[in-house]
Amino acid sequence: YTIFVAEVASTVNELLLNHYLMQQERHPLNRAFLISREIDEVRGTIFRQTMFAEFEKEIHAHAEKDGPLTLQYFTTVYEQLLQAYFGDTMRIDPQLRFECLRIPHFYRAFYVYKYATGLSAAIAIVRAVLSGDKKAGERYLAFLASGGVGYPLEQLRAAGVDLSGKAAVNAAMKHFAGLVHELERCVGTAKEEI
Repeated sequence: YTIFVAEVASTVNELLLNHYLMQQERHPLNRAFLISREIDEVRGTIFRQTMFAEFEKEIHAHAEKDGPLTLQYFTTVYEQLLQAYFGDTMRIDPQLRFECLRIPHFYRAFYVYKYATGLSAAIAIVRAVLSGDKKAGERYLAFLASGGVGYPLEQLRAAGVDLSGKAAVNAAMKHFAGLVHELERCVGTAKEEI
């Protein structure tokens, strides 16, 4: 199987486990912890890895035009992406522009996007399974059983996720927004109890 397919399988299981733990937990601070952990997973996997993929795409496009690949070029592009992705919402330390030099995934071309698309697909699968759709569970088990047979996008389509459109990513963003709303609710409830 490809890393793309493996990423979907592992994150489906993580999401299902976290959902189960959140269903069992009643204390608002403990629920907030579980929700915050999942928010951070989405932030780090979808948003951050997408930024990494954009960096990678820009660097490769520059190289294909015979542009010089210098330290200055790498750090400038990376710093611009940090600004574009985080803007005024956080203070970006000037040294963070050097982070692009330490990310080992960049030494394996066009790898990081698989994390973002994999989590988006996993969220879509989990939402379908948790909705009570019995066929969704069957499709997911068939997806797991398929292993490395077939192209990854076809395997995902058979599992009920079509990554050629926006639906899976939109569902992931809706899931993220729901998590943020639930975290705000839990923190508000916890404040009332303190």
